[in-house]
Amino acid sequence: MKKLIPFLLVFVLLQSRAQNILLNFSGSGAATAIDSVRIQNLKQCASVKILGNDTLKLSNPTLLKSLIENNYKKLYVFPNPTEQNSVFEFDSPESGLVFIDIFNAAGKRIHRSEFDVLKGTNKFQVDNLPFGLNLVVLYSDNFALSEKIASHYQGNEKAAIQFKEGEHHSTKGMRMAQTMASILMPYNPGERLLIKAYAGNFTSVKTIVPTADSELEIPFIACSDLENNHYATVQIGTQVWMAENLKVSKYRNGDTILTNLGDALWSTSTSGAYAIYNNDPANNSTRVKLYNWYALTDSRGLCPAGWHAPSDDEWKTLESFLGMPASELDQGGERGLSQNVGGKLKSVCSSWASPNTGASNESGFSAIAGGLRANSGLFNFGNQGFWWSSSENSNFTDFVWSRFLNYSFGTSTRNFYEKRTGLSVRCIRD
Repeated sequence: MKKLIPFLLVFVLLQSRAQNILLNFSGSGAATAIDSVRIQNLKQCASVKILGNDTLKLSNPTLLKSLIENNYKKLYVFPNPTEQNSVFEFDSPESGLVFIDIFNAAGKRIHRSEFDVLKGTNKFQVDNLPFGLNLVVLYSDNFALSEKIASHYQGNEKAAIQFKEGEHHSTKGMRMAQTMASILMPYNPGERLLIKAYAGNFTSVKTIVPTADSELEIPFIACSDLENNHYATVQIGTQVWMAENLKVSKYRNGDTILTNLGDALWSTSTSGAYAIYNNDPANNSTRVKLYNWYALTDSRGLCPAGWHAPSDDEWKTLESFLGMPASELDQGGERGLSQNVGGKLKSVCSSWASPNTGASNESGFSAIAGGLRANSGLFNFGNQGFWWSSSENSNFTDFVWSRFLNYSFGTSTRNFYEKRTGLSVRCIRD
């Protein structure tokens, strides 16, 4: 039997091999105290949510693979291999917050739990580990333990961890706000992170490629409608955009926007209206609202106060910042192919179907595939996203310039659509 490695030595081993980058966060603008931050690795499609005063610790994921392959004994696990349930035991050298992560054999984290423990012996049960080798990593600010577990479980339930028993143990569902911790996240140099920070009713998005320890300043900007929908915002160049689609059902003066129109009414109405996919209220929480152009330009105001519907020129300013050549800006159809302008706008790991060509979300715009409602009333919820501008086509006044992104192209397409069509809406700050 191999000799157990002491807690301190294990911790030093982990720290020395990880080559960490440490990120901290601070707020500015409408809010300075950050409640929480969700960080998504846009390459790995992995994410972690931390408290605003936590430190994010970016670590090379090859460390996790190497831990699976070695034979260090750092946690007592039984049974191992497991059919579906195992218990692991450890002696905590101190009281405080511990994190328990589960990684699969590829080094991808598939579960995280958090517990406040007191000094002493603690037991936890881990359930439903996916078939094959898995790694359980338990760590705090001052120590780290790990053990590989072979699983024969082939069911569909998600991995879970629950407290079993302990000599001096208290468990809490949520950490206290004042608790500070260093949160580990796998990271390879050059990968882009999407940072989504929350402060009360404010949400701000930005993307970065970290290269060194830093404190990131997150600008918070108010963007809320009358129904208390609070929208994430993102600064792209000199502009500030919504980082999600509009979902309001009332104009800014409080009047209700027409909806639930059948095909015949939708195809003939020149009043502002919106549609929910298939006119089914059950889709309201899962699909985007699709507005006709008359709602977009109604004098009662569709966008939140301080925001407006973007003009065609404002879309061009966005595209130009993302690399669109000046020679292509005024063209119709697909544009910005070689610069991957559309890919820089599309979200990753989300609603787009494979192959989601070019998608990088480098801008933080986080465009999703919302489909459209044609001027005939028919719905097309395919693998496309469509967004209005406020600008009519000067040659065809019943038509309006829009933007179109597709799952199979990295272009930003400039087309015009009839005003009775239902498209998604993104607002831009005044």
